[in-house]
Amino acid sequence: MKHVFVINPISGKGSDKAPLIKTIQSYADRFDVDVYVTTGELDATRFVKEYCTNHPEEEVRFYACGGDGTLNEVVNGLVGFPNAAVGVYPCGSGNDYLKAHGPKEKFLDILGLLEGESKPVDVMRIGDRYAINACHFGFDSHVAMKIVEYRATKRDPYMSAVLYAIVHGMRTKVKIVADGELFFEGDSLMCTICNGTHVGGSYRCAPRSVSDDGLLELCLMRTVSRLGLLSRMGLYERGEHLDSPRFKGIVEYRRCRRVEIDVPEGFGVSLDGEIIKQPHIVVENLEKAVRFVVPK
Repeated sequence: MKHVFVINPISGKGSDKAPLIKTIQSYADRFDVDVYVTTGELDATRFVKEYCTNHPEEEVRFYACGGDGTLNEVVNGLVGFPNAAVGVYPCGSGNDYLKAHGPKEKFLDILGLLEGESKPVDVMRIGDRYAINACHFGFDSHVAMKIVEYRATKRDPYMSAVLYAIVHGMRTKVKIVADGELFFEGDSLMCTICNGTHVGGSYRCAPRSVSDDGLLELCLMRTVSRLGLLSRMGLYERGEHLDSPRFKGIVEYRRCRRVEIDVPEGFGVSLDGEIIKQPHIVVENLEKAVRFVVPK
């Protein structure tokens, strides 16, 4: 089996990746390992797709070494290639998807990854793109868009982005249809569509999510006041919003396989942290379409 570590050199604030590469190469006497360092946006997708196309019979695993964006790019490259699987070495600013499969420390064990087992998991298709963790919009996507803008200029880009969203991102008019039925129409605060369990680093937005059950977790929060949001954020972060009486009349939730979204023109929707801007989006769940490596 081939093991290819796809390294994003600017992940983790551009920390030196030489020690990681040296550790990976130290296993070359026991495993068929290789390293590819990406050169820019979407390069991981191009590399993985070309590799799979040129090696259709080879059993191969690609380990996304970076954050959720790097994982998203690798997934977009290997969907449709049954000989390929994806793993994660979490060295980015956010690594949300792996939280559904174990603690971060487990995924930082290179030998554990190399000896791990792959399991089939669901993936979302959005047009010609894919997302493995979450599609979300509203307050969350305001934060995601501003993090990119603030990363080079702010000491704490995440908190700065949250403060921006509290001022500017509290209300979005949306229409959502789930499995052919109207789910919600009106003003919303935020909405998440998940196969994973977390977004934003620590927010357990989909506590009931199962990554291989064929179902999406659709959760929308109606508009609340800024004080109402701040007073409930702790419950939301811990994943208690689906059961807490403090969210009664605020949260709309269901499981489904297909979601249609209408949002204002120019509004951003986040796919595993990557922003797209389309007024009409269809999210379809592909059951067990990708194999994900869980460390030993």
